[in-house]
Amino acid sequence: MIASGLFIGDWFYGVLTGEQFVQIVERCLEQAGYTGSFDSLREQITIQDTAMRCYAFAQHTRASYSLGGAILVVLAGTSVVFIAPRIIERRRHLQPVATLLPDTADRVTELAVSAGLQHLPTAMLGDGAQRDAFSYGSPRRHRIAVPRAAAVRWRDQSLFDPLILHELAHLRNRDVGLSWLTRGVMYSIVPTMLLPICVSVVTGEFNLMPDYVWRAAILVGTVSVISTALLRSREHDADLRAATLMHDPNAMIALVGQSHSVSGGWWRQLRANHPAPAARADILKYPHRAASVGFVDGMAPAFLAASAMPLINVVATALSTANPIGPYQDLVAPSIGGVLLGCTVGTGVWRVVAVDRAAAAIPSLWAPACGVAVGLLLGQVVSLANTTSVLRGGLAHPAWLAIPALAGLASTVLVYSVAEVCFDATARLRSPRWAWIPGIVISCLVYFAVLNLSQRLQLTLDKAPWAFTRNCLIFELDSWPVVIAATVAAAMTGTAIMLARPGTHAPTWLFDESKPTQTPWPTASGTLHQMLLIGAVCGTCALIPYAVYRNRAPNDLNATSLFTLLEVSTWCGATGGAAAVVALILCVPRRGVALGMLAGTVAVLIFVIGFWVINAADDAPTHLRVVASMLADVLGLFFLLGTIIAPLALIPRLLDWRTGRTVAFAAALALTTCTGAILVSTTAEPVTEADLILGDIAPTVPESLAARMYVNVTGKRLSEGLFHTYGALKQIAPLIPTGDSSDLAQSIRSTIVQPLTALAAEAQTEHPRSPTVAAVHADAITLIATLTSASRQLADALEANDYRTVAEAMAELDQSSVMLDRWIMGMEYLRALAAK
Repeated sequence: MIASGLFIGDWFYGVLTGEQFVQIVERCLEQAGYTGSFDSLREQITIQDTAMRCYAFAQHTRASYSLGGAILVVLAGTSVVFIAPRIIERRRHLQPVATLLPDTADRVTELAVSAGLQHLPTAMLGDGAQRDAFSYGSPRRHRIAVPRAAAVRWRDQSLFDPLILHELAHLRNRDVGLSWLTRGVMYSIVPTMLLPICVSVVTGEFNLMPDYVWRAAILVGTVSVISTALLRSREHDADLRAATLMHDPNAMIALVGQSHSVSGGWWRQLRANHPAPAARADILKYPHRAASVGFVDGMAPAFLAASAMPLINVVATALSTANPIGPYQDLVAPSIGGVLLGCTVGTGVWRVVAVDRAAAAIPSLWAPACGVAVGLLLGQVVSLANTTSVLRGGLAHPAWLAIPALAGLASTVLVYSVAEVCFDATARLRSPRWAWIPGIVISCLVYFAVLNLSQRLQLTLDKAPWAFTRNCLIFELDSWPVVIAATVAAAMTGTAIMLARPGTHAPTWLFDESKPTQTPWPTASGTLHQMLLIGAVCGTCALIPYAVYRNRAPNDLNATSLFTLLEVSTWCGATGGAAAVVALILCVPRRGVALGMLAGTVAVLIFVIGFWVINAADDAPTHLRVVASMLADVLGLFFLLGTIIAPLALIPRLLDWRTGRTVAFAAALALTTCTGAILVSTTAEPVTEADLILGDIAPTVPESLAARMYVNVTGKRLSEGLFHTYGALKQIAPLIPTGDSSDLAQSIRSTIVQPLTALAAEAQTEHPRSPTVAAVHADAITLIATLTSASRQLADALEANDYRTVAEAMAELDQSSVMLDRWIMGMEYLRALAAK
């Protein structure tokens, strides 16, 4: 709902003031002195800041439209929760059971009290056509619609009690509001998505449709499938809670066996709100299967997060223009996506680790990890931000779509690995609160940090040269989400290792029984001392090649050699930590990623301490701020490399755990990778300030809008200048054989050459972003240059009385009419494009 509302608000703003907005941006860039290139990085930053302060009001207005659209759509969707009860009672002719069957109402109240509900529901009696019970209502005013056939048989506890307890379980699980909110999403999103199509049909402007229709259709279809899948999953939870309240799952199994299965193909089953009876009975027999996280469970929230994040980025950028919160605008979308994935997929993975361990089963990680990867990839493709709106989004190189897919795969593996290690220590916890709260926190942090990293890398690799990417890897990965996520993951892993005790049993709060359970609780091999040893060895081995390089590097560093030194330092520290991650992944199944992040963080700390010692010995700057900045840079790159390596945990274990062999393998790997990083960094061209200057900072606009702007502004001025030139030539040409050569030459310079020179200078300042407009503008520049050269040659030849050169100049001016015709045809095409 929020994403569709943001898009509709932005689209509505584009319909009303889209052209005016782009003109304001272009005018502000012109006033700021933007010419298409910069002499220095400082000049680029200054021009950008000046231009943004100029068009900040337009950006804020645009953001207000987007937020207003989101608020309206959310209000429309949530209003269904309050409106639906009245509509349901009117359509189904429901009436209170207490007025007709007071004993039935009393029995429902008794069951509600036994179920522990604080707000007792009202029992409603349905008509003769109603066959199944269902619950509905607004918050704190819930109702249960009971079929007449069941209401009159309230004494039959084998039939009536399981039926009512199932609906009471829905109320206790807070499923009523959730289920009607999912319906409200569909009721609000469908008309919202149809609005641009209806407007296009009425106005006859279909520029939006090719990019919009298929995305809107896929988004609506996906939301519909996700909504029904959510409702089906809630049925399983309600069955299990009802069976728990009855202390007898057989009664619920008998009840679900009497329910009707959905007939039809796979599509009807996919659209069904209730699972098949066989699936419901299977979950009641094997409750741990209800906690499983499958491909769709991972793909659905990832798809929604990825499709909404680009729209949130647009709004955050517009809202933070020329504001103090500007430096944090890139964190808004990843934070929302991270919380969404952490509270859904992360919590699901955390739960399945606990439940499957209690049930002596091994959870499968392939399905949810691949689901998150596919969801993030498809969501970005389908995002409505990629349609033709006020500003067009999307990637210039679609191959970089693999970055968020790999990020989703890696972050899910990391969350799973941390959960495996942390649940080694949960046997000592007396309350589930201390197990689930850390799980939610670390899941949200990991997804937040990984999405933030992938977003930065994707935009940098897609829009900027390789030198800019190298600079980003060294200096721009030290954001606080990454540093906090790496630190918290290492701290939680270390704490869990210290608290874990082999030979313990499963915690009692994982089971329904209050008595202690004797279920074995397996723990990992390896101790905290071993992890610290591996980290210390990798950090020391990373320092050895760095110390050799630093000893041979000059002490009086200039800007070029300083960048190389910092690049070598950051890569050595990060690859030393990554070597520990690789070694532990290959030796320890499932838990290796989390253990590697702990050992790798220790390796990074060891390296940074050694970096400080080596620099102090060379009389280099050793301020605490410099060392802290280096630590943050190395941790950021290490976390990136660790997440890239994490999917290796999906393959079977390759090496057996032996402390000595694992330490030796990690040491050799750290030495090799750090030496390779030094060789690559020192042989590559250093990054200079000129490499970090990006000339293309102006927005990319739709083709039709760019054509309209060019025809009405630049094209109009060029047309006037060129037609003035040809008019002056038409007047002067007949006078050349008989007129005064000196006077004619002076006239040509004043009425033709000088205006053409000014016109050429004006044309050179224009840099159209549209390829079509740029091609037409290039024809104009070529025509002006030809006219200027031939006119200057004609004036010079007349002054020298060189009539042979005069004839050549006149012939060149006559041939320019072909170029003029080409430019006129291009302008006509742009006018036709602008009229669409």
